[in-house]
Parts: sequence; structure tokens; C-alpha cells
Amino acid sequence: MRSGSVGYPFTASGVVGPNPGTDGFTYVVGISLRETAGTSPVSATLRNDGSPSGAIRGEYTAPAGGSLPPGHLPDIRVEGQLYVTVSGAGTASGVLYIR
Repeated sequence: MRSGSVGYPFTASGVVGPNPGTDGFTYVVGISLRETAGTSPVSATLRNDGSPSGAIRGEYTAPAGGSLPPGHLPDIRVEGQLYVTVSGAGTASGVLYIR
């Protein structure tokens, strides 16, 4: 991934990465997402404000038994803390790269 980024793993919905504080930003510079059970697709939706109801900043889907293309770099600026909503019947294994 890009220089200066830190990987934060996730497998379920929740807050991911550091808290940038009031009026701060989180910069997502990469994502890895794999569906590990081989049964159904899985999606990861990136949201603002550390909240499951925050504005959507990006959505990525991995097919059953597959993953996102290598080196996928979204370069997304998220207001406040980052929240990831994991959905789909598959099993997710992901990493968000944040700087």
C-alpha cells in the first residue's frame, strides 16, 4: 500500500481505524476485501462520522470465494471516524489502509 498508511483489519460492521477528533478526517488509501466461505458475495460500505447511518463514501463487493482486484486504491476522505457496514450472506475478511 501507499507509504505512511496503516492497515486495519475488519470482519464485521463497526468503527475501523483511528479517531481523528472533532472536525478531523480519515483518509482511506486502500482496501482489501475477500469472501472466505465461498458461498455468497460480501460487501463493505464505508461511511462518515463513525456511524452506521453516516453518509456513504464508498462501497465494494467481493464475489463468493473471491476478492477485490489487487491494489485497489480508493483514496477516499472520510469526515470523522470511519464506519464499515459489512453485508451479504458470505464471510468477510478485509483490511482498510488508512493514513
